[in-house]
Amino acid sequence: MSNKVGEDFDSNGKYDSLDDVIKDARVQMKAFMDFNQIPGAVMAFSINGTNVWTEGFGYTDIENNVSTHKDSVWRFGYTDIENNVSTHKDSVWRLASISKSLTSALVGQLMDRHLIDLNAEIHKYLSKDFYPFKTFNGSAVNITVREVMSHTAGLHMSDYPEDFDKYLIRRADNVSHNIKPFKDEPLLSKPGTEFSYSNYGFQMVGAIIESILHNTYENEIKKMFTQLHMNSTFAERREMIVKHRPQYYQLSNQTSGTLQKSDIIDELISYEGSWPAGGIISTADNMLRTGVVDTGNHWQN
Repeated sequence: MSNKVGEDFDSNGKYDSLDDVIKDARVQMKAFMDFNQIPGAVMAFSINGTNVWTEGFGYTDIENNVSTHKDSVWRFGYTDIENNVSTHKDSVWRLASISKSLTSALVGQLMDRHLIDLNAEIHKYLSKDFYPFKTFNGSAVNITVREVMSHTAGLHMSDYPEDFDKYLIRRADNVSHNIKPFKDEPLLSKPGTEFSYSNYGFQMVGAIIESILHNTYENEIKKMFTQLHMNSTFAERREMIVKHRPQYYQLSNQTSGTLQKSDIIDELISYEGSWPAGGIISTADNMLRTGVVDTGNHWQN
């Protein structure tokens, strides 16, 4: 591949070569990390569907001086500050709510197979025992799959850390157990009228996927990862031993303060069963593949 950056990558002509792009990216990433006190991160570039650069910055384990690996599930800086573990380009990171985009991709595959209708009412796929019919202001209302996925269904608004008390943190075989704590709550608004961000709603999307395919979300998302050759992307389980997994850190307050180990909840909680909304782990390289697929329609590669 030529070192010359194509017009589709550098339409403004700012850079003469890919090397110039990478040099600038390193400077900007390090400045961003310093300003925001980020211990470790991974950055990756793709051009015309080809991964041309992946690099880890900082540490995945500050205590042990472990650098961030490019395949860390993430990278840039430290992934373990206490041990000075540098960030590896293969570091594996929690995707948190980026997991929703992968769930949406799985729904897209179901659409291609004509197995799901976004405008259908959710009870086409879920029983009333699993999720009761709802009313708003005394009138019966319908909730569509599209409304659930666009956070306009009026469902339970995400409330952390309080919601963690309602989630099971031990082994889960499907996503339905995280719906039960909220299924009898009244709607916050009439479906289709207001935006209210809901992790719970994407749990429902996962349950719909399980209902349609008669299989677990975990198994179905794994099939998609295999299809896309995303071999370092997983639905996280507590017992998993993950190579290049970083330590978790946070600031002592949200806007400033000193870097410190994350709340104990990040070590105790597992996202088992919460995969559709926020329980996927992955690497920068693997996530580049989803971008290529989203822009290039290469599902069969």
